[in-house]
Amino acid sequence: MKNSFFLSATLIFMLTIFSGCLTCETKTYKFELTGKGGGKLTITYYNIFSKSTDEEITPMEEMAADFDELIYDYTEGDKLIADFPNAKMVSRRLFEANGKLNGEVVYEFTNINQAHLFQTTAKGPYMYLLNAMTFETVQSTNGQIGPEYFKMVYWSRKFKNLEFTSSIDAMDESSTSLLEAWKASKK
Repeated sequence: MKNSFFLSATLIFMLTIFSGCLTCETKTYKFELTGKGGGKLTITYYNIFSKSTDEEITPMEEMAADFDELIYDYTEGDKLIADFPNAKMVSRRLFEANGKLNGEVVYEFTNINQAHLFQTTAKGPYMYLLNAMTFETVQSTNGQIGPEYFKMVYWSRKFKNLEFTSSIDAMDESSTSLLEAWKASKK
């Protein structure tokens, strides 16, 4: 069982490296603090698309592989659960808006750390540190953005709704929207 899992994980990793890139244009994080450390986190992914990175694979093959990854790893699989393993995922969906494919996932948490928020002291600000390995750049927030070399957003502890939007990637000639593939899969 463990060997099978390891083989599958290695295969997915290799396909990701040697194939394209499932990405989106922007992401919005909305934290609603509802009580003693608990709350709800909604992440919305805007304009989900496939970006070709391998000249040996056609854009259509690339798009098909990335669409499969979107469906099997994210909307039906455990990838989104693994992003916030200590929070409870309550919903996830794909939807069309403004002619683009978007996604949304909602988590509930009983402790802010489950949503990757933290405070250094009980009276300190709420903070969210973006993973240094991601290409996310904070574009806007109702809090404050840390210095460029330290990807952090922070808010006064008096805030109950914490939000920020980050840019991920831009579409170019190597990009293919996944909207039509999603529409076709619903028929």
